Amino acid sequence: PTPLTYQAVFDLDVNGQRILEELTVRFKRNAFAENERETCRRLGRAEVVDFIINRINTANDPRYDENLELAHMEQNNE
Repeated sequence: PTPLTYQAVFDLDVNGQRILEELTVRFKRNAFAENERETCRRLGRAEVVDFIINRINTANDPRYDENLELAHMEQNNE
């Protein structure tokens, strides 16, 4: 999926917005805990939400060109 897919699902669709909000509330809370292992676990959970948000932000960037990304993905067999 390209950033435009993430934008359509999580930014433009009201249900996607609700899902992203729930994921953010659930997985983006304070990452740091007294236990280092718990901190690592929380950071890993937050990384997924950060990825989705970064893809949306990429799609919202006026310089973004989906055709260039698709060509790049095809070239790298992604």
